[in-house]
Amino acid sequence: ALMAAHADTPGLDAVLAASRTLRPDDPLYLHCAWQRARLALERRDVEDARRELAAARPALAGEALGTRQAFDQLEMLAAPSLQALGGHLVRQPLANETVDEDMQESDPLPAGEATAPGLDDETQRWLDASLDGDEMLALARDARLPRDVRVMLAGGAWLRGGLLARPELEDESVTLLGALGADADAAAASTPAERRFRMGRHLLLQELPVVTPWTGDGDPEAVPPWWRVPAAFHDAAAQARQAKLRTALAATNQTTWLGQALLPWLAVHKSAEGPALLEKLVYASRYGANDPATSRRAFLMLHRQYPNSPEARRTRYFF
Repeated sequence: ALMAAHADTPGLDAVLAASRTLRPDDPLYLHCAWQRARLALERRDVEDARRELAAARPALAGEALGTRQAFDQLEMLAAPSLQALGGHLVRQPLANETVDEDMQESDPLPAGEATAPGLDDETQRWLDASLDGDEMLALARDARLPRDVRVMLAGGAWLRGGLLARPELEDESVTLLGALGADADAAAASTPAERRFRMGRHLLLQELPVVTPWTGDGDPEAVPPWWRVPAAFHDAAAQARQAKLRTALAATNQTTWLGQALLPWLAVHKSAEGPALLEKLVYASRYGANDPATSRRAFLMLHRQYPNSPEARRTRYFF
């Protein structure tokens, strides 16, 4: 009953009360505790969610990694501050899930297949929906987090600075990325145009992992309700501001921005990478975020500056 329930399910209070009769040594205790915390978040009752999570914490000792991380996700959603949230961001990739789709019960990946702890897909989507670029940059400065996670967060902050025309956020993010060893060249660039080109190059070549702004693809209603809750430490004004920023990002054509970052630089700086970058930009503006004007400019530049390159021979159309 709890697994099927949502915030508006008739008779939910009676089911919740019945589940609380289970003692910590009952095999279903943690499962019901997770469902109660999940339902509290769906109801936007963050204090109740925190009480449920705090009560269940002692029983988690010795449980499987999948169980502990399922609770950790809810702890993140209920975090009372940005600093507290940073302590619940990172999770270890798991092997195949073996229980229900809500509360995953899995073993760690075998030693030969194990990968470093990082941001799971759900967390990345939630961060994109819930935090602005300044908050991502603040998290990227958190030394508790693995370097790769900090790079991803700083990259996300940088991209939001570029897309939303906030040069100060761009500069601070690129400086941090340089300090983290992700892009020393961009951090040392002498002009904003060169810095933006180098960062745009990373994005086009997918060399820099970022928390990517939502582009409107997919069905947001397919996201489980508890993953659609706002950051618990945001008040109504902060939530409204984030919703406005999210709308602005969704309306921004990232390919157009890439063209603005790359094409002016490539027009006056010939390089061995020029043909590859222009070819990729043509295809990005045709098959990614569509922008025929950017595609045409990149196509013409490719054929005028590098007419005999393999990339030019492969790229026969801009539309």
